[in-house]
Amino acid sequence: MELLNTLADVGFVAPLLAAGVLMLLARGSAEPALRWATAFVLAAAVTGGLKAMLRGSADFAHFPSGHVCVAVTFYGGLFSILTSGRGGPWLNLPIVVPIALLSGWSRVETTAHSWTDVLGGFAIGAISLALLGCWRMSRPIDASARKWMLAAIILAAPVGFASYTWLGHSWRMLVE
Repeated sequence: MELLNTLADVGFVAPLLAAGVLMLLARGSAEPALRWATAFVLAAAVTGGLKAMLRGSADFAHFPSGHVCVAVTFYGGLFSILTSGRGGPWLNLPIVVPIALLSGWSRVETTAHSWTDVLGGFAIGAISLALLGCWRMSRPIDASARKWMLAAIILAAPVGFASYTWLGHSWRMLVE
Protein backbone atom coordinates (compact mmCIF):
# COMPACT_ATOMS: atom_id res chain seq x y z
CA MET A 1 0.00 0.00 0.00
CA GLU A 2 2.81 2.38 0.93
CA LEU A 3 4.53 1.79 -2.43
CA LEU A 4 1.37 2.76 -4.33
CA ASN A 5 1.08 5.91 -2.25
CA THR A 6 4.74 6.73 -2.86
CA LEU A 7 4.55 6.21 -6.64
CA ALA A 8 1.66 8.69 -6.83
CA ASP A 9 3.11 11.25 -4.43
CA VAL A 10 4.11 14.65 -5.76
CA GLY A 11 7.35 14.41 -3.78
CA PHE A 12 8.34 11.31 -5.72
CA VAL A 13 6.94 12.28 -9.12
CA ALA A 14 8.14 15.91 -9.37
CA PRO A 15 11.87 15.07 -9.76
CA LEU A 16 11.00 12.39 -12.34
CA LEU A 17 8.85 14.85 -14.28
CA ALA A 18 11.63 17.44 -14.15
CA ALA A 19 14.19 14.92 -15.44
CA GLY A 20 11.89 13.76 -18.24
CA VAL A 21 10.93 17.28 -19.31
CA LEU A 22 14.53 18.53 -19.24
CA MET A 23 15.70 15.56 -21.31
CA LEU A 24 12.93 16.11 -23.87
CA LEU A 25 13.89 19.77 -24.11
CA ALA A 26 17.57 18.84 -24.50
CA ARG A 27 16.68 16.38 -27.27
CA GLY A 28 14.64 18.94 -29.23
CA SER A 29 11.14 17.77 -28.27
CA ALA A 30 9.91 20.97 -26.65
CA GLU A 31 6.24 20.60 -27.57
CA PRO A 32 5.50 17.37 -25.66
CA ALA A 33 7.73 18.46 -22.78
CA LEU A 34 5.90 21.75 -22.34
CA ARG A 35 2.43 20.22 -22.76
CA TRP A 36 3.19 17.56 -20.15
CA ALA A 37 4.77 19.97 -17.66
CA THR A 38 1.98 22.52 -18.09
CA ALA A 39 -0.72 19.87 -17.64
CA PHE A 40 1.00 18.73 -14.44
CA VAL A 41 1.30 22.27 -13.05
CA LEU A 42 -2.29 23.09 -14.03
CA ALA A 43 -3.60 19.95 -12.31
CA ALA A 44 -1.54 20.64 -9.17
CA ALA A 45 -2.73 24.27 -9.06
CA VAL A 46 -6.40 23.33 -9.44
CA THR A 47 -6.08 20.57 -6.85
CA GLY A 48 -4.28 22.85 -4.40
CA GLY A 49 -6.82 25.64 -4.96
CA LEU A 50 -9.79 23.35 -4.40
CA LYS A 51 -8.22 21.89 -1.27
CA ALA A 52 -7.61 25.37 0.12
CA MET A 53 -11.19 26.44 -0.61
CA LEU A 54 -12.77 23.29 0.83
CA ARG A 55 -10.47 22.80 3.81
CA GLY A 56 -13.14 23.83 6.35
CA SER A 57 -15.91 21.76 4.75
CA ALA A 58 -17.08 18.75 6.74
CA ASP A 59 -18.02 16.76 3.62
CA PHE A 60 -15.18 17.74 1.29
CA ALA A 61 -12.24 18.42 3.62
CA HIS A 62 -9.92 16.16 1.58
CA PHE A 63 -11.37 16.76 -1.89
CA PRO A 64 -9.85 16.08 -4.42
CA SER A 65 -7.19 13.39 -4.12
CA GLY A 66 -3.86 14.96 -5.01
CA HIS A 67 -2.24 11.52 -5.31
CA VAL A 68 -4.72 10.39 -7.97
CA CYS A 69 -4.43 13.71 -9.81
CA VAL A 70 -0.62 13.44 -9.81
CA ALA A 71 -0.73 9.80 -10.93
CA VAL A 72 -3.10 10.49 -13.82
CA THR A 73 -1.22 13.58 -15.00
CA PHE A 74 2.30 12.18 -14.68
CA TYR A 75 1.79 8.60 -15.86
CA GLY A 76 -0.86 9.54 -18.45
CA GLY A 77 1.45 12.17 -19.96
CA LEU A 78 4.39 9.77 -19.83
CA PHE A 79 2.40 7.10 -21.66
CA SER A 80 1.33 9.62 -24.32
CA ILE A 81 4.93 10.58 -24.93
CA LEU A 82 6.13 6.99 -25.00
CA THR A 83 3.48 6.17 -27.63
CA SER A 84 4.44 9.35 -29.50
CA GLY A 85 0.92 10.73 -29.14
CA ARG A 86 -0.57 8.07 -31.41
CA GLY A 87 -4.06 6.76 -30.79
CA GLY A 88 -5.55 9.84 -29.17
CA PRO A 89 -6.98 9.98 -25.67
CA TRP A 90 -8.66 6.58 -26.00
CA LEU A 91 -5.29 4.84 -26.12
CA ASN A 92 -4.48 6.39 -22.74
CA LEU A 93 -7.60 5.13 -21.00
CA PRO A 94 -6.46 1.49 -20.59
CA ILE A 95 -3.32 2.81 -18.86
CA VAL A 96 -4.62 5.85 -16.97
CA VAL A 97 -7.75 4.25 -15.50
CA PRO A 98 -5.92 1.34 -13.81
CA ILE A 99 -3.27 3.73 -12.48
CA ALA A 100 -5.98 5.98 -11.06
CA LEU A 101 -7.87 3.01 -9.62
CA LEU A 102 -4.78 1.57 -7.94
CA SER A 103 -3.77 4.93 -6.56
CA GLY A 104 -7.34 5.65 -5.50
CA TRP A 105 -7.75 2.26 -3.90
CA SER A 106 -4.59 2.79 -1.85
CA ARG A 107 -5.83 6.21 -0.71
CA VAL A 108 -9.26 4.86 0.25
CA GLU A 109 -7.74 1.79 1.92
CA THR A 110 -5.50 3.98 4.10
CA THR A 111 -8.58 6.14 4.91
CA ALA A 112 -6.90 9.24 3.50
CA HIS A 113 -9.69 9.77 0.95
CA SER A 114 -13.15 8.70 -0.11
CA TRP A 115 -14.06 7.50 -3.60
CA THR A 116 -15.55 10.95 -4.28
CA ASP A 117 -12.11 12.47 -3.63
CA VAL A 118 -10.55 9.88 -5.94
CA LEU A 119 -13.00 10.65 -8.77
CA GLY A 120 -12.31 14.37 -8.33
CA GLY A 121 -8.55 13.80 -8.59
CA PHE A 122 -9.03 11.62 -11.67
CA ALA A 123 -11.22 14.24 -13.35
CA ILE A 124 -8.76 17.08 -12.70
CA GLY A 125 -5.79 15.06 -13.97
CA ALA A 126 -7.62 13.79 -17.05
CA ILE A 127 -9.06 17.21 -17.92
CA SER A 128 -5.62 18.82 -17.54
CA LEU A 129 -4.11 16.29 -19.95
CA ALA A 130 -7.02 16.79 -22.36
CA LEU A 131 -6.91 20.60 -22.23
CA LEU A 132 -3.21 20.62 -23.02
CA GLY A 133 -3.69 18.03 -25.76
CA CYS A 134 -0.97 15.78 -24.41
CA TRP A 135 -1.87 13.08 -26.92
CA ARG A 136 -1.85 15.47 -29.90
CA MET A 137 1.60 16.29 -31.13
CA SER A 138 2.17 18.37 -34.25
CA ARG A 139 5.00 16.04 -35.25
CA PRO A 140 6.04 12.57 -34.10
CA ILE A 141 8.35 12.48 -31.12
CA ASP A 142 11.78 11.18 -32.08
CA ALA A 143 12.36 7.63 -30.80
CA SER A 144 15.78 8.68 -29.55
CA ALA A 145 14.23 11.49 -27.48
CA ARG A 146 11.74 9.05 -25.94
CA LYS A 147 14.55 6.64 -25.00
CA TRP A 148 16.68 9.38 -23.46
CA MET A 149 13.65 10.73 -21.57
CA LEU A 150 12.84 7.30 -20.15
CA ALA A 151 16.50 6.79 -19.16
CA ALA A 152 16.50 10.18 -17.39
CA ILE A 153 13.34 9.26 -15.48
CA ILE A 154 14.77 5.91 -14.42
CA LEU A 155 18.00 7.56 -13.29
CA ALA A 156 15.98 10.18 -11.38
CA ALA A 157 14.03 7.54 -9.42
CA PRO A 158 16.50 7.54 -6.48
CA VAL A 159 16.16 11.34 -6.32
CA GLY A 160 12.38 10.86 -6.31
CA PHE A 161 12.57 8.45 -3.38
CA ALA A 162 14.89 10.82 -1.52
CA SER A 163 12.60 13.75 -2.28
CA TYR A 164 9.61 11.77 -1.03
CA THR A 165 11.43 10.81 2.15
CA TRP A 166 13.13 14.11 3.00
CA LEU A 167 10.97 16.73 1.33
CA GLY A 168 7.69 14.85 1.10
CA HIS A 169 5.86 16.95 3.66
CA SER A 170 6.79 20.20 1.92
CA TRP A 171 5.78 18.85 -1.51
CA ARG A 172 2.51 17.44 -0.18
CA MET A 173 1.53 20.80 1.30
CA LEU A 174 1.13 22.01 -2.31
CA VAL A 175 -1.57 19.51 -3.25
CA GLU A 176 -2.98 18.11 -0.03
